[in-house]
Amino acid sequence: MIFSKGGDSILYVGRVHGPQFIERFPSHFALGTGSWQNQFLKHHWRETKTPNLAAAAMDASDCELLLLLSEPLDAARLEALWIRFLQPAYNRAKPKAGLPTSFPEGATIESLLENRKTQEAEQVGAGDAEEAV
Repeated sequence: MIFSKGGDSILYVGRVHGPQFIERFPSHFALGTGSWQNQFLKHHWRETKTPNLAAAAMDASDCELLLLLSEPLDAARLEALWIRFLQPAYNRAKPKAGLPTSFPEGATIESLLENRKTQEAEQVGAGDAEEAV
C-alpha cells in the first residue's frame, strides 16, 4: 500500500498480506501507541506534531491510499522496490542487495523481481559450494 498526500508527495510504502488481509487492514489505523501495525499513522503523528494518534488520523484523512496486489512471495521485494524508487518521506531507505539504485531504461517491475530472485539463488548456491569445500 502506498500513502500519498496531494498525489505528488509519497508519504509511506508498506505491505499488508496474508489470507486475513481484510480483517487485519483496520489495525494499520489503530489509535493505540502499543499497536505495531500502525506505522504509517505513528510516522504521520511524529511528522505533523499533532497532539495524539487520533488527531494524526484526522489529519491523514485526506491522504490517498493505493493498494497494489502481488504474489505473497513477491510482497517484500515489491515493497523494497517501491521504497527505493519512490523514496517516501516516512520510510527509511534501506539498501537491499540485488536492487538497482536507479530504474533501468526499459525495465519492468517483473524483470527487476526476477533478477533479484536469480541473484538470491546464486548467493544460496555459492554458500552451498563454500560449505562443500
